[in-house]
Amino acid sequence: MRASGAVLAGGQSRRMGTDKALLTVDSLTLLDRTVGVLSDVVDSVYVVGGDHEAAGSAVYVDDLFPGEGPVGGLVSALASADTDALIVTGCDLPSLTVDIVRQVLDALRVSGADYVVPLANGRRQWHCAAFHRRCHGPLELAFNEGARSYRDALNALSECALVVSRPAGLIDVDTPEQFARFAMPDNRS
Repeated sequence: MRASGAVLAGGQSRRMGTDKALLTVDSLTLLDRTVGVLSDVVDSVYVVGGDHEAAGSAVYVDDLFPGEGPVGGLVSALASADTDALIVTGCDLPSLTVDIVRQVLDALRVSGADYVVPLANGRRQWHCAAFHRRCHGPLELAFNEGARSYRDALNALSECALVVSRPAGLIDVDTPEQFARFAMPDNRS
């Protein structure tokens, strides 16, 4: 099954106070880093939303529903994807690894589910989930009917919940304090 990736980068970053995609770790922006991780696994990468240029070989895609949250970004990404599988990540996952991306995509291939969401400490980690192309129509319909949470938008689709081997790779940074803790070399995994 061919796969592509999408990095959702259109959020307001209100709690961070600055665009999270442009924060740097080891001389790379979080956006560049995430695009690089995805590029090592998938055929093509899209950057959805935001007002910055796509990183590396990624293709920029307009968020068709700016300001409407990540489900709108997901619908926008699925509308652009030309592969059967699409892994969708946030731009604020500084510890994301190739291994996690492969685990999530492999689970989608093997499970036959409509989508796969990783679990960390028993909680769904929507900022690194994989979706089969067939999700686009039902998601768009649910979104147009007002669904803005993943739970509501994906209600009619089959899920595979995946316990990943290294959940620290799914930690996102939403505040300056979280980013500062991550940026300290002793705190990286």
